[in-house]
Amino acid sequence: LCSIANLSSILLFTMYRQNPNPISPFTTKASASSLTVPEYEITGDDRVLILSESGKGALMLSEAKREMLKGFMKSKKGFIDDATNIDNEKGTQLVQRLNELIPDHKNIVNKLSNQQLAMKIVDLHEVCQVLVSEATTNHRTTRNNPKVRVMSKLDEIISLVDNRVIENVENINLDPLLKGETLSAIQKERQFENSRIPEMDECKKCPFCKHHAVNEPVENDKVIEKNTESLQKHERVMQVWESYEDEKKKKRNENIKKPMHPFTKKVMSRMPRRPVLSSHILQCHCAQSHCIQEGSNNGSNCPIECFNKETLQRYAFEDGRCTCPYCACTCSKAYKVADIPKIVLKLAKVEHVQKEKIPPEVVTRNFIFNVMG
Repeated sequence: LCSIANLSSILLFTMYRQNPNPISPFTTKASASSLTVPEYEITGDDRVLILSESGKGALMLSEAKREMLKGFMKSKKGFIDDATNIDNEKGTQLVQRLNELIPDHKNIVNKLSNQQLAMKIVDLHEVCQVLVSEATTNHRTTRNNPKVRVMSKLDEIISLVDNRVIENVENINLDPLLKGETLSAIQKERQFENSRIPEMDECKKCPFCKHHAVNEPVENDKVIEKNTESLQKHERVMQVWESYEDEKKKKRNENIKKPMHPFTKKVMSRMPRRPVLSSHILQCHCAQSHCIQEGSNNGSNCPIECFNKETLQRYAFEDGRCTCPYCACTCSKAYKVADIPKIVLKLAKVEHVQKEKIPPEVVTRNFIFNVMG
């Protein structure tokens, strides 16, 4: 059966929004030992994303979703009766929510898209958690009760969905791009230097921690030198080839010999390709950033000197440690400039399932305003 949670925490999800097809922000903690972050907040958005999958490998096809929703239709009156009792006692709006989620006619269900079906099923799971937690012991354990059966099936599906979400996160975090480039011991010990800040604004912020603590390693100087040399050689070769093309146009009826490569001394059979350039490496130095004296920059190597631009004050010390986000950050990622767009896209996928916890005070305030107000 559906897991029974404390009512005071379950009712905090804001399922009473004005959106006609809302996705509940109710979150479930899930952990995986291989992940870089121990806890992931699985939200309704994540579950809908997985449930909306179709074709081979999908956990639940559209027709199965429709059958589940029709199962709720058959027991709608029973759900409404249970919800009415809870609404009267707790001042919630479960009846209204159930009427929004469970259609009255099969034709309506048949017209719903795969996405709409997934959204309704996810939101129904949130409502079922409240109903199950408030049901009597005898009602909860009656396996023959149609309401219990459909809720049990729903809970099984959501459990599979949550496992798929975590599996996807693990696969993303194992991606070589997100692991970053391997650094030598010397590179790891280097500290942030203002003289090594990248010139391009797009490269000044680390795509992993979002901090402006990025430097160009000194090794980039050799990369630039090598790339410059390759481009200069390519320009010389292109000059030879273009001269040959120009001569061909002038003397169309003559047999013009193909040019000799200026460096390899071989006959050029086609226009030379642009050389493959080595990508610059960028390194985030947050891990090496720290300050050792409260209220002073003496001995500090923090890129922002522990200055809060929003408050225009220095970050305070708490329990003997600076609260500056740069000093607290452990990011030491190194990555290729050419890979930044790919990294940003992959991190966006991670952030889709790795949600920040909603502060308890915010959840409570929303609950009071949305449910009790």
